[in-house]
Formats: sequence, C-alpha cells, structure tokens
Amino acid sequence: MTLTLRDWATGNSPLHRMDSRWKLAAILTVAVAIVLADNWRIPVLACVSTGLWLRYAGLPWNWIGSRLGSLAAFLALLVTVLPFSVPGPGWTFGPIHFSFRGMELAALIAARAVTVSGLALLLLATTPLDRLLRGLVALRVPGLAVQLLSMSLRYVYLLGDEFFRVRLALRSRGYRHQFSAHSYRTTANVVGSLVVRSQERAERVAQAMLCRGFTGKWRWLPGQRARLSDTILASMVVCTVWLVPWFLSALCFGN
Repeated sequence: MTLTLRDWATGNSPLHRMDSRWKLAAILTVAVAIVLADNWRIPVLACVSTGLWLRYAGLPWNWIGSRLGSLAAFLALLVTVLPFSVPGPGWTFGPIHFSFRGMELAALIAARAVTVSGLALLLLATTPLDRLLRGLVALRVPGLAVQLLSMSLRYVYLLGDEFFRVRLALRSRGYRHQFSAHSYRTTANVVGSLVVRSQERAERVAQAMLCRGFTGKWRWLPGQRARLSDTILASMVVCTVWLVPWFLSALCFGN
C-alpha cells in the first residue's frame, strides 16, 4: 500500500489538533442531518462546504479525488439513468422522456453520498486511530463495536499486502488470469489460502493478547482535555455544512 489514510492523519491543521470527541459529534450530527434532508439544494451546498473543509485540513485535491473516484463512477451511472426513468413533468423527445423530478432525485442522492463520504474522509484523514477509538469510547459506543472496528482497520491493510504478495508470486511464475477452468481453480485456491492465513493470524493475535492479560475490555490512558477552540470549530463545521445550506435554501427558494 503506497498511500493510506494514516499518512494524512498526522498533519498539523486545526482539524488534526481538534478533540476527537467534538469532531465525531459534529461530523456524525451533520452526516445524519444531510441524509435526512429531502431538498436536493441542501446536500449540494453541503457538498461544496465539505470540499472546503477537506482543503482547509491540508488534503490535496488529487488525493481527495482518488479516494472518491469509485463512488463518482457509480453516481455518474445513477445520475444518467434516473432522469429518464422517473415519471413526472419534463421534456419529451419522441420515445424519450426527461423528468425534472428524476434530475432532482439524482442530484439529491449523489450530493448526499458525496457529502457523507467526504465527511467520513475528513474524519479518518485528520484523526489518528487511537484518538478515533478513544473518542468513540467517550461517546458511549459499545466496547465490542470499537474493538471490531479497531481490528478491522489494523488488519485490512495487512490482508491486502498478503494478497499482493500472493499475486506477485503467481505472476513471477508466469500466471496470467484468463476465462478458463484453471484460472478459476487458481483464484479459489488463492482465496482459500488467504482465509486460512487470516484465521491463523487471528488465532496468534488472540493468544498474544491473552498472554498480555487481555480480559475482553480495553484500558485507555487519559485523553486530551476539551478546549474552547474545539467547541468553536465543531460549531463551525455544523453551521457551514448543515445550518448555512439549510438557511440559504429556505431563504432563496422558500423550502
């Protein structure tokens, strides 16, 4: 893995230094509000504000685009199909009908998805893993869920590296994937090998944790104290990504 979220979680912007509890509370509040918004203008304006916050955190545009590229490809297909498949007033060109309601629905879904994904990227790219988990615990998230999240984030890259090594070994031996029974058997063997290796590694990790006195509950060192600047920054995130778009939509369009 040449570039991961951990490479950007050690910056020095105000968002990087912000208390993880306030950051989590603000971003989760905004994400829920954007998902529940039924006016397409609010998520669109919130998407613009989220992009500005990503840049304020010091994340380059090309890095942001590479992370949201796969989502954009799916949304492009959705935006293309919905205006021609949802009934409602619009333009008719022979057998083709372009619906304004379908266009609004496509904009609503696409803006929601991009905004929430951008907020998740903002959270993960500005919060180290230990501070993120400590913030979840402070917000009374169940301990088992926090442990599962921690293990998933720690070992997803490890399994990816293991798959890369197996793939490199296959290619060095002249293997090229084709639509044949041999290729399917090889793929099945690779997947089975990864499953067995992941299970063996999980057992070794569990044994190591038990040897170190793990009893099913994590112990955390005291975290950082909340500051006034953290409260102000969290309020600014909520205002610029949710309240301001909602106010502008109501003021300019009346809904």
